Amino acid sequence: MSSEEMFFDAQERLEGKASRSISSREASPASALEEEEKEEDEVYPVDHLGRIWFNLEYDKSAESLAVTLVKARNLSTRGKASKTCDPFVKLRILGPEEKERNVSQSKNKRKTCRPNFDEMFYFNMPVSELKRCTLRLSVYDGFRASQQSVIGEVLFPLSELDTDQKLELWRDLAANEESPSELGEIHISMSYYPTLDRLTIIVLRASNLKKMEPHGTDSYPKVTFSIGNKIIKTKKGPLHHGSRDPLYNESFNFSVSGDDLGSGTLLVSIMHSRGGGKEDQLVGRVLLGGMMYARGTECEHWTEMMTNPRNMIKYWHKLTS
Repeated sequence: MSSEEMFFDAQERLEGKASRSISSREASPASALEEEEKEEDEVYPVDHLGRIWFNLEYDKSAESLAVTLVKARNLSTRGKASKTCDPFVKLRILGPEEKERNVSQSKNKRKTCRPNFDEMFYFNMPVSELKRCTLRLSVYDGFRASQQSVIGEVLFPLSELDTDQKLELWRDLAANEESPSELGEIHISMSYYPTLDRLTIIVLRASNLKKMEPHGTDSYPKVTFSIGNKIIKTKKGPLHHGSRDPLYNESFNFSVSGDDLGSGTLLVSIMHSRGGGKEDQLVGRVLLGGMMYARGTECEHWTEMMTNPRNMIKYWHKLTS
């Protein structure tokens, strides 16, 4: 067993003790048993991704939304070969134009498709903004960052929240059905090594690149590292001929101190080589960075990389123009 697995097993035992202590205070053994038997008798739809229970309560005086993540049941597993998962939940507040205002994450639960979370999260916002936002609960499988995958998600418009009372809810998970980019998508892995002052990015592959020529797309990755508005260095990878789904596996290293990392950005561009002395064309690009420079999953990827040093953090990103 790896040291990482030993840590999570130990954490699981401690959380189990805490859960039993909470249960003994809140419910009698008989009522807890009745609830468990009732859950086992629950019939779920075919191809069900899972169900999640959560509570919402808004404090007007503090201008704060409290989200209690209660539990999830019947979570979908990784495949036919697996009968369990390692779930956790990311909570996001989506503001107007689908921009993410806040992101929080639950503790990871090990080897269960019916986790009890019992965690509370707070999001500060005035009631005028609350009504324009949406709560997104995304359930993930995988305790290693490099192996995480989305099981499903719930979107709850906060305009439906009665700010005068606590709301207890459950929702079935839906598939993440974001429309694919017309330019294609790119798979990127990043890591920061603080003792070496080194930022590493690996452009792994691209998928469904826009067709630039009749025979396909002759592409290569180009990565530009900047601090603030100052470009520090640009690096390029080798050319891949005629593929709309190229496998790059190109690694790029940049020297940057921990103090400068927060204001750093990586602009990853996929370029099409036209040959014959013609200027290369941009297929699409992704800007990775903190909240001052990036939004959505690009900002989330950067933040997760910074908070998990020495770990390779992988994300898929949509290419934009």
